[in-house]
Amino acid sequence: MRDELTLTAEDLDLGPIFVLDLEGVSVGFYRLGGQPPQGFLTDLWLEPEFHGRGLGRRLLEHALSTARGLGYRSLEIESDPNAEGFYTAMGAVRFGERASPVARTVEPGRLLPLLRVELSTG
Repeated sequence: MRDELTLTAEDLDLGPIFVLDLEGVSVGFYRLGGQPPQGFLTDLWLEPEFHGRGLGRRLLEHALSTARGLGYRSLEIESDPNAEGFYTAMGAVRFGERASPVARTVEPGRLLPLLRVELSTG
């Protein structure tokens, strides 16, 4: 599963990345991908010790605002199963699922929820 969660130098060139910095410490980030009007929230991560403080909400709200500004009309999210509730509470709607790339070797049967957030233009 580590490979699935590791960013490479090439990944950093695929779309804008925004980092949440608290007093000089990077505690989370998100990355957008795709081309308007259809975008992807390809990553949104927050250090576990910062969960439950509203920082994930802050990151996602920033991502949605940034995506709107870039001309996206919707964002798709391939969610970690444990994060699905967070995204649906923030307005995402599940439209499917797919097998995790590690499902064949590390975690058989692991399914990743596919979610979509429609972005208002006003």
